[in-house]
Amino acid sequence: MRAIRKIAIFMPRPNPFYTSLFFYLKSAFEELGLEVCGGVGFLTDETLLEFCRRFQPDILFEMNRARREIPELPKEIRHVSWVVDTNGREVNYFTGSELQYFFFWNWRKDYNAPEAKIVDWLPPGACPHTYHNQPAESLSDFSFIGHMSAPWTEQERQRTLWKDTQHTITLGDLLPEISTKILHAANTVAGLNNEDILEIALNVLWERIGTRQEFPLETALRYDLESRVIRMVRRQSALELIQNTGATVRYYGTGHWEKWPEYKNAYHGPIFDPEQVRKVYVQSRINYHEGVTGIHFRTLDCLSSGGFMFILETPDDSGYGGTHALFTNKEHYVAVNPDNFQQMTQHYLNNESARKAIGANAAQLIREKHTWRHRAEKILSDLSRL
Repeated sequence: MRAIRKIAIFMPRPNPFYTSLFFYLKSAFEELGLEVCGGVGFLTDETLLEFCRRFQPDILFEMNRARREIPELPKEIRHVSWVVDTNGREVNYFTGSELQYFFFWNWRKDYNAPEAKIVDWLPPGACPHTYHNQPAESLSDFSFIGHMSAPWTEQERQRTLWKDTQHTITLGDLLPEISTKILHAANTVAGLNNEDILEIALNVLWERIGTRQEFPLETALRYDLESRVIRMVRRQSALELIQNTGATVRYYGTGHWEKWPEYKNAYHGPIFDPEQVRKVYVQSRINYHEGVTGIHFRTLDCLSSGGFMFILETPDDSGYGGTHALFTNKEHYVAVNPDNFQQMTQHYLNNESARKAIGANAAQLIREKHTWRHRAEKILSDLSRL
């Protein structure tokens, strides 16, 4: 492979999150001596080809888009795909790229597209200049930053899942059972991925109609079954643990927090300015994340800021790509579960020195191993193996 001099980076669309991410990656590759071009918002085929003719990148890095979607991309340009959100598509949709990265390591389990030369997990990084460790006076016991899906509308509930001479079954008919079973699996099954979650939802339907019937799912419904349900029930059950402590809490983020009566009074709106986000992390005695199969962007940003964090335990924590792959419990963060949440809350709210020590340890570790520069170095190292 010829020497890499120039990389083009494209994020899916223009919004504050993708814009920040673009500039973090741009700075990281520039620190490594590369020329960086690109932007936020995918270019159409013709526009992208013209862009490549003008700027002649050696590498094209895109989030949530694979080379198969750009069939005319010149072969000499290596394509790197980082899938953070499948947006209702099967993982094997993402084919053709020389490097295929997944945000959730367990998406690799069902990935068998033959074209990718290297398939791996790529966690996020942090920008230590933006999320620097500067303590501040606490404003609340807890904070949580994240997106909140809207409650199910009646129209969504009335979507037909199955209809024959004996049955007319809507999503709303099955949603309580589907939600319960998916939440149970998320709390007990290691390696659970989108295909597994969809299978759980469809099994509820097949049990109801008494037979297994394959049928096509339109994209929006598939997304709801394999992604939206688990995000909603996992987040609701996690936040209920805070509510039950009686501690003070601030919620921030995009979405529909105000539509949920249990959250709206503690909701402080979306925040996009990284400095405001950093201040939330250091002005909270405990920052909280419900745990996912892998490491979330907000987790890295919070730890880089020296914020003290509770992370809800998952069955994947000790596996490849799990929380323990990067961090050590009670040294960089504190693992919690429904059984010890109350006890851990009382202990750490009353132990400021422990919170500060753990936060400082985490910030140091981020700078040593988990910045965006470290992620850029991995990408270039993997490219050198092609």
